[in-house]
Amino acid sequence: MVTLSQQIVENEIVKVITDTQKLLGIRGEINSNSCPGNISGISSIILIDVISELSIKLKVEIPHDCYIFHDKKSKKQLSIIEAAKKLIKEGKDYGK
Repeated sequence: MVTLSQQIVENEIVKVITDTQKLLGIRGEINSNSCPGNISGISSIILIDVISELSIKLKVEIPHDCYIFHDKKSKKQLSIIEAAKKLIKEGKDYGK
């Protein structure tokens, strides 16, 4: 597993979301304060693929029931900063 510092995870999320935007032809600047779930043209199904890609790139297992871009209790879309914190908290080393 890559050492999961807040900054590494945020940077990887921004990179994967930016790459996804380019692939889909979606314009718009993204940073750590952006909420991927609120970006027009990026659906929750696409974000599930983003989570899978993050799992591979960061070499971490993200539980299937962990949707890092949304908080169930508050029912709000999470910023990349908040999503990174959730991924670090919920992610596990492969093979453990």
